[in-house]
Amino acid sequence: MIAVICMVVIVLSGCKKTLPDTPLPVSGQTANNSSGNSFALKYIRTSLGAVKGTISDIVIDSADKKNAFIIGNFSSINGEQLNGICRFNSVTNTFSSYQTNINYNYSYNIRTLAQYNGMHYLGGNWYDVNLGTTRYCGSKSPNYPALVYNIQPNASVNTMKIHAGALYLSGNFTGVNGISGNISPLLYFNSNIQYYGSQTVAGYIVTKMAYYNSTWILATSNVYGNLLSSTGSIWSLNYGGGFNYQINDMDVFANKLYAAGNMTFGYNNNTPLNYVNYLNQNTNLWEKVGANNLPGPCFDIEYNNNTLYACGKVNTNQNGYIYYLDNTTNQWKSFIGSNISLDYYPAKMAFLNGKLLVAEAGSLYLYE
Repeated sequence: MIAVICMVVIVLSGCKKTLPDTPLPVSGQTANNSSGNSFALKYIRTSLGAVKGTISDIVIDSADKKNAFIIGNFSSINGEQLNGICRFNSVTNTFSSYQTNINYNYSYNIRTLAQYNGMHYLGGNWYDVNLGTTRYCGSKSPNYPALVYNIQPNASVNTMKIHAGALYLSGNFTGVNGISGNISPLLYFNSNIQYYGSQTVAGYIVTKMAYYNSTWILATSNVYGNLLSSTGSIWSLNYGGGFNYQINDMDVFANKLYAAGNMTFGYNNNTPLNYVNYLNQNTNLWEKVGANNLPGPCFDIEYNNNTLYACGKVNTNQNGYIYYLDNTTNQWKSFIGSNISLDYYPAKMAFLNGKLLVAEAGSLYLYE
């Protein structure tokens, strides 16, 4: 590798990007899609209710792409009692509980969810009422509440991805399954836990990760340049030249590696960058996406119908934006047009069933 100010602060964390089967049209204006077809379509923006707490991510259900899991540190959505994770049905636009051992009377924060080998893996931190202790990573059957703890890190798992038949994990931890000290910032699991890379290091807080060109790239919140990388041996700093500010989202779309965040320049050079950038495979350096700049820091990127979308905060005020990249003009353009004002910025979004689900300002909204 997806609202904030006022009632909640959205915390970004790792997971997914699962592409939908149905494209969502650009609203309220005539535009060209990636196929060059002109269309002038409108959408309806519907509030799905208030969120009491924070949202970390929206994860498409791989078993049914019309549904999604909403995860975070919230106790209710639209008045329904939930414990940091729930299901969303985009056909009926309704929420339902996701049964776990996580108790909403105690502290919890679900930061990431991966669907691997028929099981659901959760990462974050929560209190397991059956064990009477805090846990950071657990797995469960999709239809059975009990969590199993085959992977036991000593701190939060923030991001997970599936690659080459294995589940990869990273986060805040400095030990796992009773082994502590200098360990790899990236672990992988099939039948047992293994370290990735020959070098053992500790102390990194990893928030996002991506696999690109036979390399694992980790976005961190406490490393100069904000990036670690390894092809299986030592871990290196400042992949692609690095950035001068933090990365909020990172993912691979259409064979390109994208990074979005608060950055405006490369870490080791004065090359101007945008709030969304891609890695140039020829130079192995980051370059800005779009001929024009986004209006402010980007918190989430998505890819739908061969089109890149970005959402974030306008620099000049607390208002938010949702933009898409016009592939014909290479210009960032407003997705919401002028008929809707986002008083607070969106920090997470996901496409499912031809709709766009957006978390913003203590509420969830649906564009369809």
